[in-house]
Amino acid sequence: MKETPAQNAILEARGVEKHFGGTTVLHGVDLTVRRGEFLSIMGPSGCGKSTLLYAVSGMDRPDAGTVSLDGEALADLNAAELANLRLTRMGFVFQQVHLLKNLTLLDNVVLPGYLAKLAPRAVLNERAGTLMARTGVRELGDRDISQASGGQLQRVAICRALINDPAIVFGDEPTGALDSTAAQEIMGILEELNADGMTMLLVTHDPQVASHGDRVVYMIDGRIAAELELDREEHLGERQAAVDTWLATLR
Repeated sequence: MKETPAQNAILEARGVEKHFGGTTVLHGVDLTVRRGEFLSIMGPSGCGKSTLLYAVSGMDRPDAGTVSLDGEALADLNAAELANLRLTRMGFVFQQVHLLKNLTLLDNVVLPGYLAKLAPRAVLNERAGTLMARTGVRELGDRDISQASGGQLQRVAICRALINDPAIVFGDEPTGALDSTAAQEIMGILEELNADGMTMLLVTHDPQVASHGDRVVYMIDGRIAAELELDREEHLGERQAAVDTWLATLR
């Protein structure tokens, strides 16, 4: 029997609200992320898309509403349990890579695995090497962050996000600090990982980035205003044209 979207959901948010002072930034947002989906969140600056990402990823607790990962309610977890969930079941890739300058690039990749204590260091090193080879940065393992380009550092950050084999990867403008060539290379890597079954939820302002996915949601003033399903069988250029046409009707 074919699964319904609700049955196939890995992440569900219902009625999520977030307030900062007297300002409501998220107005009862509902969002479902399907297992294996590549979902992008777009919208104008200040619409609440990054705030939503932080709320559904457990980086910030919503002021109202519920968020669950694989049926487990994040609100039921204390701070230590939530931190462990983020460490072991979620991966994060940001615009700024947040790599530690006093560690080699290999050690940066391995660090979340070491903190999670899910595998011996030798196993983590082997896993990191495999990930870094897949993303084209294995030969940079003994370098520090000053000896790699922005695109290479973002590849390392992707490896770090994957070291604990997360259930879902969250990205907040992961290509925002890169030139167009490096950005396309990073998106190619993310699309390949998604094709292997990794669930991804990205915030982006770039229609070309969003066109790599299965679905795009558009936010306005703290609410999801529209969504677009994309056909991954179509060429990337056709998907980008579909996203551009759709966005033109919303702006």
